[in-house]
Amino acid sequence: MAGDGVWALAAAAILTAAFVWGKRVRALTSRFQRRWLSAAAGVSVAYVFVDVLPELAVRRARMVHALGGELFAAEKRLYVLALAGFLIYHALGRFVARSHAARREEETTQRPDGAFWLHVGGFILYCLLIGYLLNDRASLGVWPLVAYAAAMLLHMAVIDSELDREHGAAYDRMGHWLLAFSLPAGCLMGLAELLPVVTLSRVFAFVMGGVVVTSTAAETPDNRGNRFEWFVIGAAAYAALLLLI
Repeated sequence: MAGDGVWALAAAAILTAAFVWGKRVRALTSRFQRRWLSAAAGVSVAYVFVDVLPELAVRRARMVHALGGELFAAEKRLYVLALAGFLIYHALGRFVARSHAARREEETTQRPDGAFWLHVGGFILYCLLIGYLLNDRASLGVWPLVAYAAAMLLHMAVIDSELDREHGAAYDRMGHWLLAFSLPAGCLMGLAELLPVVTLSRVFAFVMGGVVVTSTAAETPDNRGNRFEWFVIGAAAYAALLLLI
């Protein structure tokens, strides 16, 4: 267990790079930024559909066994939580977009407002949960941890880019640091094993629902500059890699 914790913390440190170095990476890759961000979003979605959905079926069976008398509810509960994660983060994104559309650009990009704190606060919780799950991945072995960390690193890059686009200087001053610190903080919480196994499965399902919506949101038709072909390439390539390992 101690060894698993070390690997989980190492992975958390790597994930923080997406927020600490995100702006510099975007500056260095400005010529093809939308391409690699679209590919990164595709990787995240491929991870959910190829690696996570089969695991949710296994976790569902464990929940059914653990909950006993609540058989009917347990059979669907994980999938309902995945749907909840999808809907909550979709609603959060739509609220922020509408809020900023009603304000002048200088107000939404220069200083934090209510929409900023709601948006960043939602993703602080999200990153805490992603960090918490690193320990669960590490307990399954090296490859599950590597697959999860690689997909989440690219997923964090997509989130960092979208939050920077939405909030500008306000995010650059403090938002990205809050998200960066939330990842190792969540990992440390995971090391303390604060959540029982059944609850951990519920958290896992909720987070994966959020992964789908936050990854695909960058590729919606009204998002200018998207590169759908690179989204498909990223998804196909990572799906193939997951099938090989």
